[in-house]
Amino acid sequence: MKNTKASIFLGVLCSSALIICLTPAAGMADDDVPLKMTANAGARTTGGTSIVQISVSEWTRPEERQMLIDYLKAEGSLRLDDKLQSLSSKGRVNRAGEMGINWRYAYRFAKDGGSTIVLATNRPVSIREASFQGVVGKAYNITLAIIELDEEGMGAGTLMIGAELAFGADGKLEIGNAGQNAIHLGSVRVLGKKKK
Repeated sequence: MKNTKASIFLGVLCSSALIICLTPAAGMADDDVPLKMTANAGARTTGGTSIVQISVSEWTRPEERQMLIDYLKAEGSLRLDDKLQSLSSKGRVNRAGEMGINWRYAYRFAKDGGSTIVLATNRPVSIREASFQGVVGKAYNITLAIIELDEEGMGAGTLMIGAELAFGADGKLEIGNAGQNAIHLGSVRVLGKKKK
């Protein structure tokens, strides 16, 4: 059974041109970090929920972002995790009391009435999984979060564990396996955000 490819709209239509040219949100500078958020994480398969903490310690530089886009277009998703692993930590996601994982990519895009934050990291593949699933297991090697925030710092998003990224023939960024391990992020709130 083939995994359904989901075309993701990162606030606006994510074509190959727009993914390169989207304007970063105003104020995406060093004084915006650290950015700390909390969210209610709900697994769509089990229905269980927990509170997660999401932080951004620094934003991905434009040249790092371009390097990842160029690599994905040229080589595909299979070894994109190696490129992500080579980048410095950009933040973390974890449940209370747990170590969690480091983000290797953190970028924010402007949209009407708020912003979209895209976070990504390499998903570790266990020896057991690699042995049983081989290249198939290694293909779904990216953990990705897309969070939509309003001007008040409130919003929602999706955390995808084990996604495969690729550019489709129409130039849109496709995310394979997006629904298999998707976690809904509800009641996302930026901590310390002053209401207008």
